[in-house]
Amino acid sequence: MKIQSKYLLLNSIGLIKDQQGRYLCDPFWAKDLKLHLDYISDLHLCCPVIEAKPDEDVDQLAKKVSYNFGGMADISDYPINIVPLKYSDGWLGVIKGLLPNFLRINRAITKDTIVHTDGAGWPFPLSFYVLPIRWFKHFKWVMIIESTFWMVKKDAPFHPLKAFTQACHQWFLPRCLKAADARIFTHEEYKKMFFEGDAQTHVASYTNLDSEFLIAETELIKKQAARSTLPLRCLFAARLVKEKGVMVLLDAIEQLSKLDVTVQIDLVGSGELEQTCRDFAKQSYGKVDVNFVEPVAYGPEFFNFISSYDALIIANLTEEQPRIVFDAFGQGLAIIASDTDGLKTVTKHQENAILFKTGDANAMAAAIQEAAEHREKVAAFGRAGLTFARSKTHQQMHKNRADFYAEVFAV
Repeated sequence: MKIQSKYLLLNSIGLIKDQQGRYLCDPFWAKDLKLHLDYISDLHLCCPVIEAKPDEDVDQLAKKVSYNFGGMADISDYPINIVPLKYSDGWLGVIKGLLPNFLRINRAITKDTIVHTDGAGWPFPLSFYVLPIRWFKHFKWVMIIESTFWMVKKDAPFHPLKAFTQACHQWFLPRCLKAADARIFTHEEYKKMFFEGDAQTHVASYTNLDSEFLIAETELIKKQAARSTLPLRCLFAARLVKEKGVMVLLDAIEQLSKLDVTVQIDLVGSGELEQTCRDFAKQSYGKVDVNFVEPVAYGPEFFNFISSYDALIIANLTEEQPRIVFDAFGQGLAIIASDTDGLKTVTKHQENAILFKTGDANAMAAAIQEAAEHREKVAAFGRAGLTFARSKTHQQMHKNRADFYAEVFAV
């Protein structure tokens, strides 16, 4: 049964309106929106929209709103009503757009609307606009927490704007969650962090993995047998920013180069540290073969690409739960990852993953060395990951959410 009420989805992931009037967005986000339409009849997307100027390069503009790989997807023919907001990439932009964005969101929220917001969005999530509207308007509100990238590490040097951003989130988020009618958390630690009680809550990982892209077990075993005598191939695919542990990884590679370890590590992604990674990959690291590889479009090409690896490296410094974990498990890759709470809820040390102390380059190097020297263990972890991934597809995640909405909102 579809939700018939007006469903207003507020999200900080922006759209680009190109010179032809098409709406373009991140391919992961496009796929997610399409699955929303399976159980929502009247979907309204309220998000920042950047209109490309006649002479503006859309591909360059896309870097402002696309967090993943493989260009932009066209959603112009999706049956979605677009409610455009002013784009902001910092506090100055938030201040400039505060009043117009508040007024647009307020107008978009009508009686009995289901309002969907999350706790992410740099530096000021759209949920924060909704909280004061809650005081004088009646609507149904579902709040989702799937990221805490804004949290400042305890040992990080003091930065006034980052400290202020964290303080805003720590004040607003618990109040938004309390005011909401339903709450979704992508792992249990987020729930413990921000909300007391169990009323109207749903805890489930966020995944983009489609069931059609799961590798067959017979194919996986064949692939593992063919690669068993070859050097370990590892993939690091992420936004190339400090929060993803990029510098920790580069340090770990330098540590590995001093050891008698033969391994290939490919870096994929874009971000502020992209050039640093490109330059790093041009250097020699002994038996550690480091390459910078261009990203591929998400879909069949992407899954064929990651299937050629033995393990995925994740070096996160914050508590996010990277969606690529599920993609990697779906192709039978073992996981070598930092032991954040977000990762520990979907990986099991020495069962489908090798976990190391977060932010510790020496521990990461040791984990990679362990994987390189115990290929049979890596293969077993990959098979265990595939078994886990079968129940964690994107379609199943949305079905579970739809069932939760039906229970809470009686739709």
